[in-house]
This record gives sequence, C-alpha cells and structure tokens, in this order.
Amino acid sequence: MDEVTTSNLPATPHVASDAASEPAARYGRRALMLGAAGVGGGIAASLVAGAAPAGAANGNPVELGETNSATTETVINTTSEDALQANTTGDAGSHGVKGTATNGTGVYGSSTGGTGVWGQASTNGQSGVAGIDTSPAGGHGTYGSSTNGIGAYGATQADGSAGVYGNDASGGGGYGVRGESTNGAGVYGYSTSIGVSGLSSGNGGRGVSGSDTSEEGALGVLGNSANGIGVYGSSTNSDGVHGVAGADGTGVSGISSNGTGVQGETQGNGQSGVKGLDTSAGGGTGVSGSSQNGGVGVAGTSDTGVGLSAASTSGTALQVDGVASFSRSGLATVAGTSSTGKSSVKVTGVALTASSLILATPQGKVAGVAVEGVVPDVSAGSFTIYLTKAVKVSLGIAWFVVG
Repeated sequence: MDEVTTSNLPATPHVASDAASEPAARYGRRALMLGAAGVGGGIAASLVAGAAPAGAANGNPVELGETNSATTETVINTTSEDALQANTTGDAGSHGVKGTATNGTGVYGSSTGGTGVWGQASTNGQSGVAGIDTSPAGGHGTYGSSTNGIGAYGATQADGSAGVYGNDASGGGGYGVRGESTNGAGVYGYSTSIGVSGLSSGNGGRGVSGSDTSEEGALGVLGNSANGIGVYGSSTNSDGVHGVAGADGTGVSGISSNGTGVQGETQGNGQSGVKGLDTSAGGGTGVSGSSQNGGVGVAGTSDTGVGLSAASTSGTALQVDGVASFSRSGLATVAGTSSTGKSSVKVTGVALTASSLILATPQGKVAGVAVEGVVPDVSAGSFTIYLTKAVKVSLGIAWFVVG
C-alpha cells in the first residue's frame, strides 16, 4: 500500500470550529480518517454506477432486494430442515416463492424420498398449490404425470369436502373435471360406497352424462356389478331411468344371459310395473314382446288379480292372429258303444266359480242328439255334460269355460 502523506490525501473537508485549536498531530489523524472515508465512498459509487447489476458474475453472493443474475444454476444443499424458505407479508397477490421461465419450468421440485413440491394454505378459500394457464391456445393450469402411479392425486379429511375439485367458470359449457384416455377410463372413481357421484342443480341438467361418438357404436354409459345392479336410477317425481333413441334405436334395451332382460316393479296402487306408450302418428305398439325359439312373446300372470287385461275405447280390445289356447277348454268324450249307450260325460280338474259360463258343443253328428245341459260342481271343480239321448258311438264334446 502507498504511504499516506499530505500530498495524496483528498481535499480537506469542512470540520467543526473546535478543530482549529487542536494540535497539528491530532488534526492529521482526523484528516486521515476522513480521507479514507472519502476513498471508500468513491469505491462504493463506482460499484453502483458500473455496467453490471448486483450479483451479475458467477460466484458473487445473492443480494437481498436486488435482481441477481447468473449464467449457471445456483445450488443450495442442507443436511436438515428446509434448504430454502421464503416468507412474505405482502398483499394477497404476493408469493413466498415465485419462479418464471421463458422456455423451461418456473418452479421445479424433485425428491428421492419425499415430496417434490409441497404447498400449504391456512387461509379460507386459498390454495395450497395453485396453477393458472393464460396461454392463448390453452394449456394446463396444473399438470400431473406418473410413470407407474397416479398423475394427480387429491385427498380430503373433511366430511363433504372433495379430494379433487374442478370448477367450470367459462359459462359456455366447459368441464369442471375432464378425463381422457386412449384405451382405458377417462375418469375413474373408486369408493367402498359411491365410486362416482354426479349432481346437477340446473333445470334440464345432468347429474352424470355419458356419450359415445364412435363410428361403429359403443356405450354412452356402462354399469357393471358382480352381484348387484349394474345401473340403478331413482327419482322422486320423475323417471328413475329414462331412455331416448333416434329413428332406428331403442330407448331402453335390456339383455340378460340367464335372467330377465328388463324388469319393472311398482308399489303404487293402480300403477304399472312396466308401461309402454305409443304416440306415433300412424299407430304403433305400446308394448311388444316376441320369442324366437318356441317361447312366450308376452306373458302376464297374477296371483289373485288379472294376469292379462286388454281394453280399448273404440277399437279392438283383444286381437289374436293364429292359434288361441285356453287352459279351461278341452274335449270330453261320451264313450258309447254298439252294445251300451251313454248320454253323459263328467269333466274334472277345472277351476270354477259361481259365475262361470260353460259352453259345450258336439264334435260330430248323431241324429236326434244334442247337448241337453251342463251341471257344474263348483266346490269339486267339475261339471257334467248331458245329451238329449244316449249314443252308441264315441262322441266328442268340445267345452269352454269363461269367467
């Protein structure tokens, strides 16, 4: 270092009046101190006025309240607690840590045993981690990806809250939550109670909506159950399940390998378990049933009521095209022989009531022979057909019970 002499000191600054009475040696020391301060001020000024910003060169310390720049990454390693903690007491738009990037990632977190990035909020209505996309073409507010696990996972510990919550505020028919998959499930829900729950509060809305746009036709909504009900619908004031189809489709279709394809049940007096209504202009079929392998197209049964009821206001109540079969009809034979004539035959095992009508007609012609009358025995479930005279031939009598 150069020797400090009076020749290389800066100009003597103004000092207080009491310094004039001090000895020459004391005055020299004070001038030395003030001069050094002036030199230091000049050095500081040169740093501030220089072309490079604070921390511009690699290896410089990070300066608070300044913009720090570098050409390589800055690494902080610690063996305990947090490697870097940032707190702010600013307004609601402030950030504890804010990261921006031109082409890369604003904030990146990686962990070999813990959480890559962890966020926590203790204020009502705020987010532990928030992601926002403002790109013109549309990107991702928050993006999650996993090689072998779950891309994005959400959990809640409060009843009635949501593990994952999505909200569409566009007003143009967007999606609160949207899932896409090439070969798997777009959205999958698992629960010991309800796997996926949908709720709509708008008139004409949908609690859960499914659609299929495939060229060959797939399923808009599919429900499977190992031991229970595949798809269940209930409504307080409308239809439990409502199906609508286009020109050639089926509103509701039910298929079963061993059970019932479609089953309807009602607990309301005067109501229908299954109801079909035709509103076509040209007239169609309210309910249609068919069987391809010798079965029954439509079957109606009742324990104590009417198994099948047909009614029409101005048309035909019942129309049969083909063979009609009735359980309370048959053929009884008056078994006369050439040696012994018979004039009656008894029919048993027929359910009768006091209002039953029994019709009997001979199925052959014997001169002077006709059905004289029929006498029922309601309690025994039988009736006897009498002829006007005995016949010595076998004569069949057709019978039919109504009511």
